[in-house]
Amino acid sequence: MSSTMQGHNEDISTDNDAMEADDEYDDILTVFHASPLVSISSDDDGAEVTPLDVSSMDREHQNLQGIFEKTTARIRMDHCLCTPDGFQAFLEDTGKRVLHFACHASDGKLYLEKEMGKVSLVPISELAGWVKKGTQLDLVVVADHDTEIIAEAFEGVVPHIVCCPVLKHKLDEAALVFCKTFYSALANLSTVGGAFREARDAVENSTHLSYTDGRQEVGKYRLLPEDGDHDVVLFHKNGKKVPALDFPPSRILPAPPPIFVGRQKDVYQLILDLESARLIRITGNLGIGAATIVKSACQYMVQRREHFPHEIIWLPPRLGQMDGLTSLSLRVFETVVKLEPPAEKDLVALVNILKKRKVLIVCDVREWESKDVYDGLMDFLDEIFDVTDNTRAVILHETIDLGNSAVHLSSSYVEKCIRVKPLGYTSTVSLFGLLCPHVAKRTVPSITTVDDFKKLLVPVAGYAGSANLKMTIVNIYNLLGSGNAARMQELALSMTSEEYQSLVQVGKLRQKLSRLYQKQIEMAF
Repeated sequence: MSSTMQGHNEDISTDNDAMEADDEYDDILTVFHASPLVSISSDDDGAEVTPLDVSSMDREHQNLQGIFEKTTARIRMDHCLCTPDGFQAFLEDTGKRVLHFACHASDGKLYLEKEMGKVSLVPISELAGWVKKGTQLDLVVVADHDTEIIAEAFEGVVPHIVCCPVLKHKLDEAALVFCKTFYSALANLSTVGGAFREARDAVENSTHLSYTDGRQEVGKYRLLPEDGDHDVVLFHKNGKKVPALDFPPSRILPAPPPIFVGRQKDVYQLILDLESARLIRITGNLGIGAATIVKSACQYMVQRREHFPHEIIWLPPRLGQMDGLTSLSLRVFETVVKLEPPAEKDLVALVNILKKRKVLIVCDVREWESKDVYDGLMDFLDEIFDVTDNTRAVILHETIDLGNSAVHLSSSYVEKCIRVKPLGYTSTVSLFGLLCPHVAKRTVPSITTVDDFKKLLVPVAGYAGSANLKMTIVNIYNLLGSGNAARMQELALSMTSEEYQSLVQVGKLRQKLSRLYQKQIEMAF
């Protein structure tokens, strides 16, 4: 261990470690969202892990961003992770009156979160019980693709309930127009009923939607109870004088892709491994999605600071302003990848910070892909781990052979290597359907949604089929990019109308072969 690593006499203050606004707000809109990654069949080691297709917390945040910037009443928007305990505590808080509830429900159960990205399934009847125990809520906006079942839990207790159905797989322009118009109208002192009518009119007349779509979408929105008195103003100018929030430390992280499909288990595994391993090496073929997994895991943890206390430093950082800690870390990182010794002053300052905090360092070495750089970085991290207790690191690289490097951490530190595999067939079809403009444009009239596209190309779960059917599925998989996300995006965006129609014909052949094979099975019995 170098003597430099032992330094205790210098520290550094980081810019933007805390931002405290001295402003005040008139009221609060609380947004509750849950996006669990996986469902676990049991607590046993061999439990089955099932990925969940639930919309991201990030998307909900972006959809509602900026609504209250120029409204009459100043409204503070609080984004909260929906856990069973957290939501019950919110319902008991007499200071919270307006709720935007963006949690998914299916088969009579609500998909909330618990530790490490796992799902907590709460029966809707249990949610109704929490509400009936007592809440001061005046308005609930339910934003999910199945709003009715959730709305029932609030009926009879909350005087104003808005059902705002949203698409399952992608940004819903109609829901976005509705929410922005509705909340803006409320904050401009409209009544609940008036804001609802204004929002429905905005959907019907939106330039983002065709005339037909607007007319179809507007009928989906409901204000309950239908015979209730909604001529009520909820927000007021110069109202409660709610204090601004103190923001936690901010780090510059690269954003994950807006469309995220098929990698929930990989993200969960990375988060789980960070609980025990000091170092994780993650690699895969070019375009396979290794960086997406790491970016998504970092974003997931940052949004859940109460469960994942790590500060996260991504090196090298993406474009944008750097705070003191990121800038300091970058100076040290750049010397290491150049195979030069870091400046002693910088190294001592970094070590002192790492000793006091729980930090995850992500090192993206794809630009410096070489065994010498990799080995030098491993030696450096080995020394960092020797003098700190709570530092973790992820090394992201593309060359799989580097994962077999002879340089490893000291035996006292746990390290793991994750080699990212191509997406499976079903995830490949889903992602391609989301990326391909022809699905959204309805180039083939019978394929109007991603679900239609999946039904055309994906066999029933657990259904093997004949040799011809298997060969057809293999051909489709190869046509769509063989599970390589970068290749899939390239193919989806460049696909011509004729190529898309040919793909649909292959899908129809797949369906025909499935029906023939099923008929043969039935006749055999």
